[in-house]
Amino acid sequence: DSEHESDVRVITRAVYRQDNEGYIDPKHPTHIWIVTAPRSGEEKVKPHQLTTGRFDEENAIWSKDGSQIYFTSSRIDEPYYELPRTDQTTEPYREF
Repeated sequence: DSEHESDVRVITRAVYRQDNEGYIDPKHPTHIWIVTAPRSGEEKVKPHQLTTGRFDEENAIWSKDGSQIYFTSSRIDEPYYELPRTDQTTEPYREF
C-alpha cells in the first residue's frame, strides 16, 4: 500500500546518546550562561546568556585572570554519528 510507505523507518544501528543527565535533545542545545554572585540573599540577579545557536557548548572554565571563558563545542550536526579521529597524525580541531 503506497499510502503507508512513508511510515517505514529502517534502523541499521543503535546509538547510545546518554549525557549523564538525560538523553541529548538536538532541538534544545546546551548553552553557557553567567550570573553575577549576589551580595546578599535578597539581591536579585539576572542571568546573561553567552552562547546561542544550534550547537551544544559545554565544559566552561574561566581564564586565570577572569577576563575570558573557554568552552568546548561540537560544530557537527550529529557528532554522535562521527567516528573520533584518534590516529597519531591527526591534528585536533581548533577554532578561535
